[in-house]
Amino acid sequence: FGADALGGAPSDQSLYDLSRLGTNTVAINVWWFQQTASSTTIAEDDARYSSTMSSIQHAIDTIHSLGMNVLLKPMVDVADSNNTWRAQITPTNVNDWFASYTSFIDTFADLAQQNKSKGVTMLSVGCELNSMEQYTTQWNNLIAGVRSRYTGQLTYSANWSATSVGSVNNVGGYTTVPWWNKLDAIGIDAYFPLTNVNNPTETQLQSAWNGLADNIQSWRASQGLSQKVIFTEVGYASQDGSNTAPWSATTSSQVNQQEQANSYQALLTTMSSRPWYDGQFWWSWSTDPLGGYNDPTGFTPQQKSVQSVLANAYGGVVPSVKLPPRLIASWENGLQGFAYTGFGFSGTTVSVATRDATNGQKSLAITTPQSGFNWATTVDLHAGAAGFDNFVIAAQSPQDYILKFDVTYDPAVLPSGNISLSVALNSDDTSGGGWSQKDNLAASSTTTLKTIHVEVPMSSFVLSKTSSYYQFVLGLSTSWGANLAGTVYIDNWQIANTHYLLGDFDGDYQITNADLQAMLSAVKDLGAYQASAGLTASAMLSIADLNGDGKIDAADIQAELRLLTTGSVEGGGQSTAVPEPISLVLLGLAAVSLLSVKRYLL
Repeated sequence: FGADALGGAPSDQSLYDLSRLGTNTVAINVWWFQQTASSTTIAEDDARYSSTMSSIQHAIDTIHSLGMNVLLKPMVDVADSNNTWRAQITPTNVNDWFASYTSFIDTFADLAQQNKSKGVTMLSVGCELNSMEQYTTQWNNLIAGVRSRYTGQLTYSANWSATSVGSVNNVGGYTTVPWWNKLDAIGIDAYFPLTNVNNPTETQLQSAWNGLADNIQSWRASQGLSQKVIFTEVGYASQDGSNTAPWSATTSSQVNQQEQANSYQALLTTMSSRPWYDGQFWWSWSTDPLGGYNDPTGFTPQQKSVQSVLANAYGGVVPSVKLPPRLIASWENGLQGFAYTGFGFSGTTVSVATRDATNGQKSLAITTPQSGFNWATTVDLHAGAAGFDNFVIAAQSPQDYILKFDVTYDPAVLPSGNISLSVALNSDDTSGGGWSQKDNLAASSTTTLKTIHVEVPMSSFVLSKTSSYYQFVLGLSTSWGANLAGTVYIDNWQIANTHYLLGDFDGDYQITNADLQAMLSAVKDLGAYQASAGLTASAMLSIADLNGDGKIDAADIQAELRLLTTGSVEGGGQSTAVPEPISLVLLGLAAVSLLSVKRYLL
């Protein structure tokens, strides 16, 4: 969250990625505050997470430029230390509270009207205000006033259930809102529990949604309502058990992208057949373009398997985003769980060394006592261990990740001969995993000092997406004189994404003069630049072949300059545009607001 998070280039890039999925409407969530549950005054607070009006306007302009519409969704939060939910506010004077609240909503009704021609097609007049929904006269007056200011559609975002307010139970919720007939759409924040088990089957999830859809349909008919239903919020965190309490961000600390994806798919499959249903806004999509990478168990679909579900449903594509490598180990602080396997050559040792490091000052030294094949070292990564989540994330879409590390062969500690490496990975075979391995890596003679960058596609392995452990084993295949020991040094063990950002040579997610200088260096001596950057030929093309002609030359220098100055690249083989008014593609902020996604079912 942040006052200007909606107004920066990270948010612009995130919105561009969102548009690639096929999204047609974005909900912009904005917050003002009352100090306590009993307060009667509501005001913006940029020191918390109110968005500045200029940043909201910027987001509207960007969304419009990308061909999407906007639901403007102002919400009130309570600023007390108890984290009081807005559904439980109890102002000391109801009329004074409504006077302040009306002024708050009118501010955004005016903004919505000013931007109606830019696709602000709907305004929510409130969100999850269970305790205040009973005041029909005040709501009718507020809605009438908003209609005099804004000529677009109106909705209200009602909670999926009643709640307790003080000693009073069963207060509010979508089924008891008495003024739905004054609005154009019925909005439900649909965090209904689906099952009481982790990892339910798709059949179980669809059965749950069919039951919920039947309930909503029956209620709507009983009330004589003709408006369509929109889920103004719905979503699932990418963690175990998220379907059991969809409102919670803390059902588990264990990543589970599959449960999230299955829950999305069940809703889409079930609700698309209901003629009274008009779409959903997914909670949530971060203004940080790397939101899923930075929050692997959070709600956002970004960089997660569920993006494929959305792209298939919306007729879009999964946005290609370069993710920073995830460093798993560099052995600066000890062995980090690495040890002799116990089933290789007796006498094998594994230790931390202070030589031949490629990341920091230390490396992992593996000494094999004799020539031949030796499963030399292993590490077991269980839930909660450093590196475990990295493997979980890579297992969700292994085609997008590579396992990387550096190995140094030093003739001072290796007999003369030949050497190569094998890597094996294991995960829970009852949930789709098992043993798999890749051989003949970094094959070389041992007669000269060299460091080899090893890259193994994660798709080379059979990995469970929901395993409780991942086991990594490294083998040495050596050929030299009998009974001679040798040592190799491993460092900079990473899992990296295979996607690269066009024109971004230094990996800082922005196009600057430094990238232009790097392009000049690459064109001047491609081999030298590629070697110094540690990039494969295909990765080099992914970054530097801006005009898509299969080579890196002077034309790409001109294209890099255009990308730097105008935000777009146009050339022979491809056209890559950064949407106006974006000119830079930046790494996301640490503090972000949240966007949620809507797709009408046409």
